[in-house]
Order: sequence, then C-alpha cells, then structure tokens
Amino acid sequence: MNKFHEWINTGLIVLVIILVLVVSKQSVPLGATGTRFPNGLSTNSTSPSAGELLTTTLQVGSSGTDQTKQISGTCTGTVPLAVFNASSTQEWICSATGVADGDKIFASLEVDIAGTSVDHFSVIGTRATTSGVFGVRVLNLGNGTTTESSYRFINYFIAD
Repeated sequence: MNKFHEWINTGLIVLVIILVLVVSKQSVPLGATGTRFPNGLSTNSTSPSAGELLTTTLQVGSSGTDQTKQISGTCTGTVPLAVFNASSTQEWICSATGVADGDKIFASLEVDIAGTSVDHFSVIGTRATTSGVFGVRVLNLGNGTTTESSYRFINYFIAD
C-alpha cells in the first residue's frame, strides 16, 4: 500500500508541475485588448505619446543600417517656373520637419485631386538641401510645354 501512495504522490507532483508550466506560459495583457502598451513604448528615457514607439536607433536585421529617424508625408512642391518644357528638368522644393542635409529621400508623384495624369513626369533624383527642406528633380518626358499647377503633389519617405 505504501508503494501505491508513493506512485499517487509522484503522479500528483508531476501533474502540478505540468500545470504550473502550462499556466506560466500564458500571456497576461497589460491593457485592454489590442493595447498592450496604451501609453506607448520607449527604449530611451523620453516618455512616448499614446500608441507611439520611441527609440534612439532602429536596425532591422543583423546587417541592417542603423536609422535614427523615419519621416513620411505628402507635400505640394514649390516649382521654380510656371511653364515646364518637354525634355527639361525642374527641382521642386518641399518642406518637411526633421529633414536634414545627408538624409536619404525617396519620392514619387501623386495624381492630383482632379485625377490628372502624371505619366509624362518622372522623379529622377532627390536631395536634402537645408534643414527642413528637400528638393525633388523632375523630368518632363511629354511633348511641348506643360503648366505645372496640377502636377506638384509629392509623396516622400525620408530616413537617415
């Protein structure tokens, strides 16, 4: 009978250990469903806003380049000339808070609200000019001259 009690005790101990291991693997939400960090998450000493993730650098993958900022948006480019001749280029200037000399800028043209086509314009280069300003070099591949007023909406992504 003592052997029988030893087996029962051993079985109960194993069962308790298994239950503890299973229960300890369950995640416990820190906030409401879908909001684990309702006040944001920060890897530095700055307090984030709700839903914001703050960090000093971001590296994706073991061989990725460290980035300290990412900025995206849309701007209406300031155009130097009212008429844009075919086979010529213009640098359209945009303002973006946080952009600085040396940043990497990726830009594309957006169709205006009226749905005007931009198929004869092409972005051929970008550059950060001064703090808060960047240039987008645009080539007119069309025939003849074109007025620029409907074509200067620019989507951008900036990283450093």
